[in-house]
Amino acid sequence: DRKYPNPACGAAANSMDAFYPPASVLHGTCGWTDESLAKSGWFPAACTSSLDRLRHFSRHFPCVEVDTSTYAIPAPEVTSKWAEATPANFIFHVKAFGIFCGAAVNSNALPRATRELPCMAAASGQKVSFKELPSVARDDLWERFHAALAPLRRAGKCGLIVFQFHNSFPPSPTNREIVEGCRRRLDP
Repeated sequence: DRKYPNPACGAAANSMDAFYPPASVLHGTCGWTDESLAKSGWFPAACTSSLDRLRHFSRHFPCVEVDTSTYAIPAPEVTSKWAEATPANFIFHVKAFGIFCGAAVNSNALPRATRELPCMAAASGQKVSFKELPSVARDDLWERFHAALAPLRRAGKCGLIVFQFHNSFPPSPTNREIVEGCRRRLDP
């Protein structure tokens, strides 16, 4: 019989528990701009932008999984607009940037400021993995990922951070170190 928002979390709560008890099951989808969803007729004709679709989506679902962050780290200005466009109790479950999960990416998928670091000149246009990046670039990517999450956290709308490892990422001591490294680097 808890009342919402959850008083146990305090007035400045910054978690899902502020609105949903820990045993809640929330139903959402992976993204709000998927092409098949956009063409399905579910969105009103007036919903032409990504933010319009997010506003409509968030009136019908309590959460969403952000899939685009697997391919590129969103700018904090973008995630701030997401937080502003959704109701107070809406939750974003964010996929971690794929390079953190062992995926090799084209260096063009890295944020421009990361690509422009002097230590990244040799990687221009090349596929790179996280372990191949200079430590300055690795640190920069994590800082940018945390900065992207910050507006959602401040708004109390940051849910789970999903680290999706490929099926070719089998259990091994080396891969365990990668997973543990992700956990250490993820801002609590």
